[in-house]
Amino acid sequence: MVLEKKNNPYLINFVSLSRGLHHFKYNIDKSFFDLFEYSPIEKGDLNLELDFDKKEDFFQLNFIFDGYVQTICDRCSDELNITIDKSFELIVKFADTERKEEDDIVFISRDETQIDLSSFIYEYINLSLPLKKAHENIADCNKESIKKLSELKATAKADIDPRWEQLKALKKD
Repeated sequence: MVLEKKNNPYLINFVSLSRGLHHFKYNIDKSFFDLFEYSPIEKGDLNLELDFDKKEDFFQLNFIFDGYVQTICDRCSDELNITIDKSFELIVKFADTERKEEDDIVFISRDETQIDLSSFIYEYINLSLPLKKAHENIADCNKESIKKLSELKATAKADIDPRWEQLKALKKD
């Protein structure tokens, strides 16, 4: 992903912020997801409210997402809208040496003056998706795809190697 610094709305110049709570609002749409190559999310309409609490030695960021994203159904490959209503917290600390990130803690150099939140936003949206992305009701899936899957499943059962059946018999004994 490449965003120019001057046109990057997700780049926060924290040096210019006073200590205390700052509130940012973003609309996440198709143009955001287009920035990420091979994104499983095609488009969406999400409102992001970001509370940026600047402390003396660290920042506390609260991301609150509300809206939907569009991806592909794992079952029928049709478009699928998934509602997202989640919040995440991120702590950004300063470190004099490079340190490994922890679960919800990120370390940045004391020389930094800005932080780009786009990768965190993208990661949190993807973490909000269910493991199995499918229509809740199979009746909402593409009928032709479901029919083809049923045919392939029946064919696969008919093509079982007879040696597997012999091994199954051993397991029953």
